[in-house]
Order: sequence, then structure tokens, then C-alpha cells
Amino acid sequence: MDNAIYFDYKAINKRKLDIAALYRTATQALLAMPQAHVARVITRDQLEQGIAGDPLARAAVNGFYAARSGDLLIYFEPYWMLGMKPPTKVTHFTPYNYDNHVPVIFFGAGIKPGLYREAIEINDIAPTLAALMDVERPSGAFGRVLTEVMDEHGPAGTQRGTARGEVH
Repeated sequence: MDNAIYFDYKAINKRKLDIAALYRTATQALLAMPQAHVARVITRDQLEQGIAGDPLARAAVNGFYAARSGDLLIYFEPYWMLGMKPPTKVTHFTPYNYDNHVPVIFFGAGIKPGLYREAIEINDIAPTLAALMDVERPSGAFGRVLTEVMDEHGPAGTQRGTARGEVH
């Protein structure tokens, strides 16, 4: 990941370093460098404890996987990315609206024409497509069906979701 730092735990253990002190020192050092444009640092111990509160913390906890996640997650100031001034790409993982707002378009049979400005989650797409096709939602899909974009009746004129026992 572009925004993660991974520690060498063999070296840390060999030198008998205090990991909590290492997190604090590294975080303070990153935040103290104005040229780095670091807005926030979230540490592994915070993620393991399940920090809560703001949307960024929740997103970091939800994306945390102990076997692969970094020890420090670095979030840069708006419009800054590692190695680019100004950024010439997007990542879709920064906490800023310009980077994580992605339009979704549904069209075709079974879709109600319109513009919907309510926020949705990426996890809502697969259940919605499954409902549109009147098939079972994929295992592991936990988003909601975006019923607001769907006609009352399917492309063939049948009630949506009845074959799979979904309630709309």
C-alpha cells in the first residue's frame, strides 16, 4: 500500500524496543515534517483495538487485516499523495470526497430513470445486480439492494425478488 509503513519485528524484538513507544515516536516524526503533508497516522495497535469515532477510523478498522496490513497507516493532506505534487492520479482510498466519490450508473430494463444523490456503499452494487437479474445474491455480499433505482416490475413484468424470497 502506498500509505502504509511496515516494521521489521525481528529487529524490534532483537533490540528489545517498546512497540508502543515506537508507534508514538514514528507518528510524531511523520506529523512533524511539514514537507510530508501528513494529516493523520493510524497505528496497528489502534486498529487492533478497533478505534471508533470518525468515518476515517471506521474505514481503517474495516480494512484492517492483521496478516497483511501495515503498522502505520498514513493519511496525507487533501490533494497530496506519496511522490506526487500535485497528484496525477486518484486512489479511491483517501478520506477526501474528490477521491472516494465515484459515480455509479445503472441503466437498462428494470431500472427507473432518475438521478439519485444519496450515498451508497460499494457493497450495495452486487446485491442490486443480483436482484435485477432475479438470482441469489453472492455469498458474502452484505450490502443493501438499491430498490430506489429499480422499477416495481422486472424486465419481463414480474415482481422483483420473489423467486429468491427477498422483500422489497
